[in-house]
Amino acid sequence: MTSEVIKSKESILRKVRTMEEFAAAAGVSRPTVSKYFHDPESVRPASRDLICKAIAELDYHPNLFAVNFNRRNPKIIGIVVPSLNDPFYAEIVRQVEIGALGAGYWSIVLSSHAEHGLETRAIQLLTSMKVAGIMIAPLGRRSDDLQLDGQTPTVFLDSRTDEDQCFVGNDNAQ
Repeated sequence: MTSEVIKSKESILRKVRTMEEFAAAAGVSRPTVSKYFHDPESVRPASRDLICKAIAELDYHPNLFAVNFNRRNPKIIGIVVPSLNDPFYAEIVRQVEIGALGAGYWSIVLSSHAEHGLETRAIQLLTSMKVAGIMIAPLGRRSDDLQLDGQTPTVFLDSRTDEDQCFVGNDNAQ
């Protein structure tokens, strides 16, 4: 390869940051690229070949958060627990992640480190990311004033702050 070709390829590699730029480099439309990353079989074979070739050449991977943000049906769920060191919560997170992956979802796990302020920030972060839903193990009565957006499906685990909330728990007396 000549040095000019190498510089040109390096230039392209540095420039492709968005799906629009990738679509232009692949020679297909932005909606076609989006369809490909959602379901490769939904794209015509000729377009699929162009996209596959561009992926190999440019080492392009779509930004999962950007893709999720624009979806009507996001494929990310948020999990907030007081501590990941607690074997009880660690096992619940593990099981939820396995179930989510089996259903085609990814999980974002955040720990509040038993601090109300971090718990609030975790909820704000997840709702701003437009996740499909949130599972939270609240910090008991300290979480009574959690500001939920009312649009993101939320399930409370192990403790609830209100009788009207979706709740999963166990019967300790039993």
